[in-house]
Amino acid sequence: MVQGRTVLFRTAEGAKLFSAVAKCAVAFEADDHNVAEGWSVIVKVRAQVLTTDAGVREAERAQLLPWTATLKRHCVRVIPWEITGRHFRFGPEPDRSQTFACEASSHNQR
Repeated sequence: MVQGRTVLFRTAEGAKLFSAVAKCAVAFEADDHNVAEGWSVIVKVRAQVLTTDAGVREAERAQLLPWTATLKRHCVRVIPWEITGRHFRFGPEPDRSQTFACEASSHNQR
């Protein structure tokens, strides 16, 4: 769930919560494509487990609910610090005789 310029999620005990508590670098990647083009976005974030009453109340205003009927007691806020991405159009494969790898290979065979 997006709240301001941050992302919130609920989680149970486990790897996601441990990474957030340990202040590990976290990254999200989203990719998609259709028949003509594709894109990829990577967001590097810092994760914070919400432990104060005020922080939890603010997160609850976003009405963050789990998608599955599981108990997820911990709220985590992720704050992006770097966003990169690329967009590309699909096209024909390059002529193999014009690629660097093929040129280097043919020089080595002489």
